[in-house]
Amino acid sequence: MSAENQSLLKALDVLDLFTKEDFEFRLSEIANLLDMPASTTHRILRTLEKRDYIRQNPKNGKYQLGVSAFVLGSNVVGIGEIVDAALPRIAELANKYQATSHIATLRSGQVLCVEKVESPFVNLDTPTRGEKHYLQVTSLGKCILAFSAPQMMENLLKGITYQPFTPNAITSQNELLSELSRIRRQGYAIDREESSKGLFCFGAPIFAKDGNLLASISTSMRASAMPGNAASIILDVKRAAQEISKYVALTS
Repeated sequence: MSAENQSLLKALDVLDLFTKEDFEFRLSEIANLLDMPASTTHRILRTLEKRDYIRQNPKNGKYQLGVSAFVLGSNVVGIGEIVDAALPRIAELANKYQATSHIATLRSGQVLCVEKVESPFVNLDTPTRGEKHYLQVTSLGKCILAFSAPQMMENLLKGITYQPFTPNAITSQNELLSELSRIRRQGYAIDREESSKGLFCFGAPIFAKDGNLLASISTSMRASAMPGNAASIILDVKRAAQEISKYVALTS
């Protein structure tokens, strides 16, 4: 990898640190979190500052996102809009099936959970808000892979390391490609105890007005609680994703 590409990746890693909850960092904190020398961290921050992607708070010396980062984020459908549209629908799924529902998007080659609704009756060990997981073993991630633009999907596939997380996990690219083809045909994905033993998940994609993939939703339940016929939950998950897509298209 060229030095230019390495510097770009490091700059993106810096930007990835900032969230709603963690919106300010000292230089030393950024260097420690990314395991980079302080001098390298300082150089990257100065470069980002010049383009106003990062600014330094004059009151405490901490770094935060700048105006350019805000403008760039405003040029696409905000994840907040998707969450607002999706929350009541995934909450309905969680209550109806005594399950846990998620909203997720792509982040740094993995699936990132951006919101989670749990049933008041059942506790499941599934990704929490802000937690990442591997694309190939979750219904959320497989939806993102299957419905991404061809070039994006190709790039994502190159970054996948196949690990047997459970006996049911996909362990080869050929197996995954076959699964993705099936997902595109049927419009939904299933995690058959692939990410966690004893857990079944059903996912569906959310699209922007122009047809590009934005995110995905899923509903997870214990394998032992699976309905004899999964057709009902699949239909409801697909319908919820379609309703969210329509809402986003109307408001974007």
